[in-house]
Amino acid sequence: PGGPDPQAPSTVTTWGPGAFDVLTTGSNDYWNNADGFNFLWAPKTNSFDVKVRVVSVSPINNWSAGAIEVREGPPTDNGKGWELSRHYFSKVDYGGPGRVTVLDNSGTGANSYEFNGRLAPGDPTVRETGNGAPGGSVGWGGTGPGNLNPVPFPNAWIRIARVKNGTSDHLLGYSSSDGVNWDLRQDVDLNDETHAGFLDLNGNPAGKWPDVCYVGLGSTSHTGIANNNANNDGTVGEFWYSPTGQPYSAYIIYRDYGDVVTATAPPPVGPTLNFQVATDGIITLTYTGILYFSDTVNGKYTAVPSVASPLKIDPKKATKSATFYIAGP
Repeated sequence: PGGPDPQAPSTVTTWGPGAFDVLTTGSNDYWNNADGFNFLWAPKTNSFDVKVRVVSVSPINNWSAGAIEVREGPPTDNGKGWELSRHYFSKVDYGGPGRVTVLDNSGTGANSYEFNGRLAPGDPTVRETGNGAPGGSVGWGGTGPGNLNPVPFPNAWIRIARVKNGTSDHLLGYSSSDGVNWDLRQDVDLNDETHAGFLDLNGNPAGKWPDVCYVGLGSTSHTGIANNNANNDGTVGEFWYSPTGQPYSAYIIYRDYGDVVTATAPPPVGPTLNFQVATDGIITLTYTGILYFSDTVNGKYTAVPSVASPLKIDPKKATKSATFYIAGP
């Protein structure tokens, strides 16, 4: 109601791979029966694992936030229905050390990680003005410790992974303060009765999540249509405006966005063999593994008994016309 949400086009500045500054104006939230926020997304098929570092969130509203979100499709333009879709997100609200009272006087920032979602499509007659079931927003409803605080800006890392394998389909939410060591906050079985079986507006199960969904960065100033306003007087459906009469804008700064790459151990280095010939003709064999010898290059090789690297050989004392060496396991 009242027009598009966000109220003005967002501005996105790209500084390089995974580095974005988002300015979003008059955007309500990822909450209630419809959402209003800036969404930078890409389609992902089946399993995925993405993370980002939220550097900062402007002190506009107590719940101004940056998030990673996974959303059901198909995508549409602002106000054309996509804002009602099922979703899950991991977000961080404004806060942190030295935080100040936000510009709309709603607090000093919620200063927490949150893991929330919409388990059935929102009610188009309610939209942003109410959070009633079944299309309202709730917690993920999975296992895990859930929300936590405070948020360690500028190192507020968030992550969502989908692990889809055969009949198993799980969504995982993480937090981190360094992007290396991750704490699992939520684990949701997308196929269970609490999620795929959740009843929609028509009393039908919401169903399994599609193979293709839409994943990316969600930014909100939390200053659009909402249940209350900056004065906390309970007014329903009021816009929050700045003293200039314009809707508030919030900057959310993201860095290091991208797929999580699981580190793998380097392949083991095989046995090596090197040699050096001194001026007096002495040959020094330096090797790893086990040293083997043979009288012919393609003959049967036998381990050299009771020898450790390096091995020194004097060809002048050899009793054979030739000896061949290899290193092996």
